[in-house]
Amino acid sequence: METWLRGSHPGRELTAVPACTWAGNEVSLGLSTFSDQPRAGIAALGVKRLFRDLDQQRWGMGASLGANWDMRRQRLDGLILNVPVSIALDADRRSLLHLNVGANTPRGAAMALTASVGVEYTLGPAWTVLAEAFGDDRGGFAQQAGLRRLLGERASIDLLAGYQHGADNTPWFTLGFNLLLPD
Repeated sequence: METWLRGSHPGRELTAVPACTWAGNEVSLGLSTFSDQPRAGIAALGVKRLFRDLDQQRWGMGASLGANWDMRRQRLDGLILNVPVSIALDADRRSLLHLNVGANTPRGAAMALTASVGVEYTLGPAWTVLAEAFGDDRGGFAQQAGLRRLLGERASIDLLAGYQHGADNTPWFTLGFNLLLPD
């Protein structure tokens, strides 16, 4: 279960994404609401498949496919395909590099190619530094960085600051909570 509250101008986003494993795939159903659009919301169905497990190898790879549903307009709002690759940069796995390429097909618009690069660096038993930059072939670019605090073996809290470059030039802050439920 992943949840986050993101604050930016003009409003806030609240998202919850529960997930489970079915037939070797992670299946998720997320819901996002937005304070500046009270009746608007997005439901997102996703399927993720792991082809090579980073926990068992020096690098890992997967693929995900998602569909967004516009709850106000009651219609499909877009499809998303991603191929993430993660690489352990040291034997202790304190440093991880995450690469992601994909495509986004929003309703009524041409497909956009997307890419991101992220890093994680473990500071100690409970703290990790996170940083990510992502963009698309239409000139969209954003970045975020922050800290993750582990709360035992199955939960964590993320605190991130980010910035969307371009026409919006929008800063944001995100507070996230992640919980791994038992199998």
